[in-house]
Amino acid sequence: MRNIYLLCIAICIVVSSCKKDSTQNLISPPEVSTKLHEVSFTVPGFESTTQNLSTNSTQASALLKDQIKYLHLVIYKDRGIVMDPPFELYPQFAAGPVKDIIQKSTDANFGTFKASLSDGQYWFYIVGDQLAGKIFGEITHGSGGIYWTLPYYHLDNALLTSGIYFSGFDTLIKAPISKAITLKRMVSKLTIRITDAIPANAAKFILTFTDYPPAFDLFSGNGKFHGREDIFDSAVFSYNISASQIGKSNFEFSTIVFPYQSFYSSGITLDCIDKLGNVINHKVLPSQGGDAVLIKINTNYTYTGALFTKAAQFTVSLDTKWNAPVNIPFSVSYSKPIKSN
Repeated sequence: MRNIYLLCIAICIVVSSCKKDSTQNLISPPEVSTKLHEVSFTVPGFESTTQNLSTNSTQASALLKDQIKYLHLVIYKDRGIVMDPPFELYPQFAAGPVKDIIQKSTDANFGTFKASLSDGQYWFYIVGDQLAGKIFGEITHGSGGIYWTLPYYHLDNALLTSGIYFSGFDTLIKAPISKAITLKRMVSKLTIRITDAIPANAAKFILTFTDYPPAFDLFSGNGKFHGREDIFDSAVFSYNISASQIGKSNFEFSTIVFPYQSFYSSGITLDCIDKLGNVINHKVLPSQGGDAVLIKINTNYTYTGALFTKAAQFTVSLDTKWNAPVNIPFSVSYSKPIKSN
């Protein structure tokens, strides 16, 4: 995703070197026709197999009502190209959606969307979830007067579930269309398996994601990218250790997260603390993708290793199937990053 943004920035720099008319900031696409075209979408279900992950496949009608309580559709239209600085990389999103529709599983037309659209290039995004999240555009500032607005899916810091799905595409509308949309999972899973015995003074495990994206970028299919030298808050997942788990090995817990890429060396850390909050042991989990921590969409990562033997290292494997959930209760909070002077 970072390469996509860098490419867009380079294109904008070339555009800025061209001769500009200071009185014309926006070149609008010509309106070929004012006739409206009927656009119809149905959501029959989810992908039965996707990259690095297999999902259950059932009948569409039961699948939607059983696993999804809300469907949210937003439609954006190409409004023109910004020529003068500051440069908005994606003006179609900055202008806001032309259609914004939310359906509930109790609605008679659940899973079917209809809209009337004039000629033009459009971007379509659909999200399915158990909770009523929000889709809206947010501005991210780059360097040299460059910024971009993209559609993000927010959950207001609610816990993620494995059943959050989306689809996105763009197309040129010149005639009526009817299309079936297959949703795919937008989140990832991370599982921790601790091979050595839990000590008697252990009270809690803390799993921290540094620079954790607060939303999902529907345009790129990744966690939100912040740009510049900013840093997001950390997501801190806490798992209480019960008395029955003391002294046992192969303790396992998991969480669902947005896919993301962090450029900080300590991207994902694991701590075990006692009842007084003292750290018993601390581990930085191995990164994926070179120097950056990379959590790919729709993928289950399993980190296995000893936490209480200092010389031990964690190894990571990528499962090709989403295993049954590990039902360990946990809570999540968000902490502000520590700024260096």
